[in-house]
Order: sequence, then structure tokens, then C-alpha cells
Amino acid sequence: QFKGNIAGYTIKNYFWSDVGLPWQFLDANNYLLDKIKKKIVGKLEQNVKISGNVYIGEGTNVKSGSYIQGPCYIGNDNVIGPDSSIGAHTYIANDCLICMSEINNSIIFSNTIIPHSNYLEGSIVCENVNLGAGTKVEKIKLNEKNVKGSIKGQAVDSKRRKLVTIIGPNVKTGKNVSIITGKIIRENSKIGADTTVREDIPLAGKPLLEHTILGLKAAGITEILLIVGYKGDIIRDYFGDGKEDFNLRIEYITQEEQLGTAHAFGYAKKFANNEPVLF
Repeated sequence: QFKGNIAGYTIKNYFWSDVGLPWQFLDANNYLLDKIKKKIVGKLEQNVKISGNVYIGEGTNVKSGSYIQGPCYIGNDNVIGPDSSIGAHTYIANDCLICMSEINNSIIFSNTIIPHSNYLEGSIVCENVNLGAGTKVEKIKLNEKNVKGSIKGQAVDSKRRKLVTIIGPNVKTGKNVSIITGKIIRENSKIGADTTVREDIPLAGKPLLEHTILGLKAAGITEILLIVGYKGDIIRDYFGDGKEDFNLRIEYITQEEQLGTAHAFGYAKKFANNEPVLF
């Protein structure tokens, strides 16, 4: 037993990629894709060109006129094409439809529809997304400077000219939507046709933390400790003690220094009181 102590390990001769920042997901994805072997299980129609190490899973149909550049992973039961271009370091999960579109260096989760004249680069697209025809992520910042990502409301220099654009689960866009690179469109959002997304889109209906609290309540959790730092006063004002709106108890501890999850465990030690705790 650790008895409140924190254990650490030295990792030698292994790859480590933190994924605490959105663009770090692509770093980890690129590392893994660089190690895949070429394997074609699905169906390739005529006039399909494959270059490099590409994995295509069972039940996937790559239609005529499509080009796939490895390293690339395409899972099961997808339809790619016709006339689609899938660039290097792209991961596509299962049951996706991608037609007459170009995707580069992106992660596409399952049950996503990218139907016609779409362009995605440096993007993470979550499950059950439906992009309208002509929806595009801007290729590069026009001023050619490093792109800054929004982390907890603060601009963070990514050290990149191309930043990860994130499209959350169940998002739908209309036709000809333009998304400025590095923006986040959160879960269940609907973007009207001919719109330019210049700012992050908040979670539809409720803050993300509220969805988390409701999920914990549904799982039978009755007491929650929120360790707050940045904008902690706003969080306290919104959620209060939890009794009136959530029928559970919410307590707060202010984390004076932003030292991450392990540091937060130390703050929560007294609250746990040797009882089972879910972090």
C-alpha cells in the first residue's frame, strides 16, 4: 500500500507522449502509425493508389479514384471514396463514410460521415459526427505565426503553425462551414450552413463539468470534492453546495499552485478519510 505516498517510475528505452494538450494526441498517433505494417484486408476498387504502409480493415471498401498515403490506419466497415485522398498519419476507426474529400494527419472516430468536398488537416473528429458538404478546416494561419491553443481559457503557444482542431461527439455542420484551425467544437453542437467558426464552441446546453457531475450522480456518487484553481470562483458560484440543483454534496478546495493531478491527490487526502474514493 502507498499510504498516501506517490510512487514514480523511470522509463528507459520507451516512447512517452503526454496527452494533456490536444495537439499531443497527434504526436502519439503519429508515433504509433510510424510502426504499422502494410496489410490490406478490405476491398480496393479499380484506380485506387496505395503508397507506403497502409492498414485497411475487414469490410472496408475503398472506391475508385482514391489515394491513400501511408503510414495510415483505416479500420473495419468503412467506405472511402470515390475520389478521396487520405494523407499520411491519418487514423480512421470503423463505420465511417468519406467521399470526395481530403484528410491529412487526422484522427477520425467511428460512425462519422464526411460526405463531399471536405478538407481536414491536423484534426480530431469524434464519434457520430456528420459534416455538411464543403465543411473545411483552414489549412494554415494567414499570418504564418505559431498557432495558440485555448487551454482553460488561456492562450498556449503550441510551437506549431498548424494546431489540432477538435470536433466533439454528435456534432453536425451545415454546408460550406469553415473552421479556423485550432478551434474546438464541443459535443452535440449544430453549426449552420455558410458559417465561419472563429471561436471555440461550448458544450451544447450545459458546461462540461455539469455533465460530469450528473454522470457521477447517476452512478450513485453522493459526495464530490472539486479542487479548483483557475476561475474557481465562477465554478463555486455556478454549482454551489450541490444540494438544491443536484441533490448531492459538493465541497471545494483551492489549489494554489497548478501542479497537476498528482498534486491534487495530496489536497484530497483529508477529504477521503480512509474511505473508498473515485478520482
